[in-house]
Amino acid sequence: MKKGDKVFYTFLIILVLVNFYIFWGKWNDDRFAHIESLSANSNYSAPPYAEKYGVALHGKLGAMYDCLTKYRLTSIKRFTKGKVGPTGSFDIKVDEFELYLGFASGEVTTSSLTKYNHRGEVEYATRTVAVNCDIDLLNKLE
Repeated sequence: MKKGDKVFYTFLIILVLVNFYIFWGKWNDDRFAHIESLSANSNYSAPPYAEKYGVALHGKLGAMYDCLTKYRLTSIKRFTKGKVGPTGSFDIKVDEFELYLGFASGEVTTSSLTKYNHRGEVEYATRTVAVNCDIDLLNKLE
């Protein structure tokens, strides 16, 4: 095989991998858009240790829902300077979904969504997206 052929095939493989990565990333990111099948009035239940972060074990998504619908790719992750509050993460159950909330200094900075079918098996899970939502938005109905 000539050197020019090796370069061509290497370039072709890289091009295919880049296209696959872009398609795969877009497909997964688009699935987080299913957050819109929920609403501010959707009921959630949190694990018992969520109370140590000041989160009620049961309630409504409230204003958190609106904030989560303004998600971005994680490459556009931002932290609010000067925020003070708890840091951690937990999953909350909302209908047939499980919503991951990762937060720093009281602000949810990352989220992902897992959907379960009627048998309790994972139907799909999204990649993590970036958000900037105060953890106190849970249960705040406008």
